[in-house]
Amino acid sequence: MVLKKLGKMEFFKKENYHLLAGNISDIIFKQDLNFNITYVSPSVKSLFGYKVGEAKKLKIQDLLTPESYKNALTKFKTQLGLALKNKDLDIPLMEYEYIRKNRSTFWGELKVKFLRDKKGTIIGSLGVLRDITERKKIEEELKSSQEKYKKAYERAEFYKDLFTHDMGNILQSIISSIDLAELSLNEGNNAEVIKFIRNIQSQVHNGGNLIANVNILYLLEQKEKYTDKVNVIEFLDKCIDSIKVIFPNVIIKTNYEIENNDNLVLANNLLINVFENLLLNSIKHNSQEIKEISIRVQNLCDKNKKICRIETIDNGKGIPDKIKSQIFKGKNKEERLEKGFGIGLMLCNKIINTYNGKIWVEDRVLGDYSKGSKFILVLNK
Repeated sequence: MVLKKLGKMEFFKKENYHLLAGNISDIIFKQDLNFNITYVSPSVKSLFGYKVGEAKKLKIQDLLTPESYKNALTKFKTQLGLALKNKDLDIPLMEYEYIRKNRSTFWGELKVKFLRDKKGTIIGSLGVLRDITERKKIEEELKSSQEKYKKAYERAEFYKDLFTHDMGNILQSIISSIDLAELSLNEGNNAEVIKFIRNIQSQVHNGGNLIANVNILYLLEQKEKYTDKVNVIEFLDKCIDSIKVIFPNVIIKTNYEIENNDNLVLANNLLINVFENLLLNSIKHNSQEIKEISIRVQNLCDKNKKICRIETIDNGKGIPDKIKSQIFKGKNKEERLEKGFGIGLMLCNKIINTYNGKIWVEDRVLGDYSKGSKFILVLNK
C-alpha cells in the first residue's frame, strides 16, 4: 500500500514525501541499477541500527545474509528482464534475511517498483522494507506444528493397520482352532483337541505380546530414553526359556557361540523385547520340524569404539531381499502385511535406535534367502 501511494504524483511532492517517509516504521529507499542507495528513510536507524548517512554508503551485500543476497540477485535479474518488456509489471512481495549493524539478523518483507526516466528507461528502483520476524516465527511454528500433527496421524494410521492385521490373524487362528477342537471332540479325538487348545493358548500369548509391543511403541514416542549396562546372555537365556514355554510341543534347538565373558552392553530392559520378537519371528516363520536358532556374540572394535555384535541365525523361511530393510522401517505397508511382518520387527528397530545401535537382516546362506535368516545387532559397550 505504501508503495502504491508513493507511486501517485502527489506523494512525490517534496514536503509530502518526507512527511510520509519520516513517520512510518517501514523503510523506504531508492537505489540505482548498481545497487547504490540514493535515498533511505530515517526508520533505517531503528531497524538496522545505521544512521541515514551510514546506510547510504552500504551495498546490498552488506545488508543481506549470503543466501538471501544470492536469491535477491537472481530475482532482481529475472524481474528486470520482465520489466524491460512490460512497463506495468507488478513485482511480487519478496522475503529475505537481513543483517543489522550489530550483526543480528531479522526477516524482512520487500516490495519493489522499478523507477523510469521521462523516456521510460529503467534507472533504478524504489522499495519498501518491513520487519516480519515475528510473523515469520509464527509461520515456522505453525508449519512445525502441522508437520508434527501429520507425522503423528500417519504413525497412528500405520500402527492401527498393523495392529488390526496382527490381531485379525490371531483371532482367526483362535476361531479356527475352536472349530477344529469341537469337530475333534465330537469324533472322540482327545489328542487333537489338546493340540488345538495349546494353539489357542499360544495365540492368546501372541495377543498379549502384540498389546505389549503397541504399548512400548507408544512409550518410545513419549518418554526420555536411558541406557545402562545390561548382560546380553542373561537376557537371551530368559527369552529362550520363555519361547520354549510358549511352544511346548515345538522342537527348538538352540546353540550359543560366545567369544568371552564380557557380555555387558549399553541398553536397558527393552532389549528383552528385541530378543523376544526376533526369536518369536524365527519360530513363527519356520516350517521345519526342528526349529534351529544359533546365537553368536562377539566383542569387536569399530573406529576405536568397543561394540558387541549379536547374531540370531535360524533355519526358517527367510526374508526376500526387496523387503529386508522395509520390515524394520515401516515402509511398504501392504507387502509387510502380506508377508506377515507386523509391529514386532519395527519395534526392534525403534528400540535399537534409542541405544544408538544398529540392526539388520542377512541370508543365513548367502544368496539364498529361503534357507533362513541371520538377524544382526550391533550395540555399544
